[in-house]
Amino acid sequence: MKKYIAMSLLLMLISSQMVMTFAEVVIDRNTAIEMAISSSASKESLEDTTLDLHANMANLYRYAQQQKDAEENYSKMIETMTKMGLPIADEMIFNGEDEFNAFYSMQIQYASINAQYLALKDSLASVDLQIISGVDTLLTNLLYLKEMIVLQDNYIAVQEELLTDAETQYTLGLLSDNAYEDAKADYQIAVYEKQQFNYKEENLELQLKQMLGLSMGDDIVLSDDYMSPNTDLEPIEVYQTKALENRNDIKSARYQLDAAKSIYDYNMSAVSDLMNVFKANMAVEKAASDLEDTKIDVYKDILQAYNAVEDAEKTLEIAKKSYEVALAGQRQAQISYDQGLIKDTDLALAKFSAQNSLATLKSNIRTLYLAIETLNNKTVVQ
Repeated sequence: MKKYIAMSLLLMLISSQMVMTFAEVVIDRNTAIEMAISSSASKESLEDTTLDLHANMANLYRYAQQQKDAEENYSKMIETMTKMGLPIADEMIFNGEDEFNAFYSMQIQYASINAQYLALKDSLASVDLQIISGVDTLLTNLLYLKEMIVLQDNYIAVQEELLTDAETQYTLGLLSDNAYEDAKADYQIAVYEKQQFNYKEENLELQLKQMLGLSMGDDIVLSDDYMSPNTDLEPIEVYQTKALENRNDIKSARYQLDAAKSIYDYNMSAVSDLMNVFKANMAVEKAASDLEDTKIDVYKDILQAYNAVEDAEKTLEIAKKSYEVALAGQRQAQISYDQGLIKDTDLALAKFSAQNSLATLKSNIRTLYLAIETLNNKTVVQ
């Protein structure tokens, strides 16, 4: 009886796990984005690093303030002793200078860490954009692959029928060796291409599940939300201006330049040797040069992304015309088949050509969607 109960419990456990493992998950774009953002380990890591830097800055600020208070107290003490005519030992002057320089040393460290902190905050604010871009890339590629797998199954069925006809004709001596080998090769290539599509689909699904925090055994059903890209393209100067104002690498370069200028000012204010002042001035010049280089990179990135949108629009127009031609070919094939002029395999190939052109057209629409998204993102992130 105990063995029976134990076995029943085991079966119930296995059954419940199987239900959980093979759950069907319907994924649209918004759902995928929400799941990816909530599951992002990189975002958590950035948040932790930002908090650590903020804590370091707070400690530096408190210590610098202590040094500043000590320097002010020292100055008041020296002033009082001077008024009273009391002797001031060399050790006291040395200690005062130490306190004075310690304050500026803390300010220098603070300026450097503050630049890192501000850059990290910007990265954290824009990490969602990068996650969204990754989700969109995976979903659009998967949607295309799933369409191609269905089409390839149909194509394999046609090639299998053609191969069967070829075998019959070859057996009867009505087909040459080369023609028969071509029929076999066409079928084998079709099967091989299907295997490649399946492999790519499986790989991308695993990536998507990992990104969304899903179980590896979940069955994903995708919704295609990429058929209406916003094609209202602004002049390129609009995107360049936005990028120069908002992009992370531009902001980071500006933070570094501001920090370098502050460090130079602190070195000039402190009782510092000329070598430190010289190094600080060199750092200002380098930061200014880096900012100009970054601006050049921004212009290049925007130009490349803008050209990619224009290329995607041109490719889409070609795909539309190709689909119209394939559709006309399918209609003509149907007429010829109805009149008994062609075989059913010829009609099936014409239909496959039209369906394949449609899949290519939809893929090009998604490509345009991604190109426009990339252009907009390039005004914020690298």
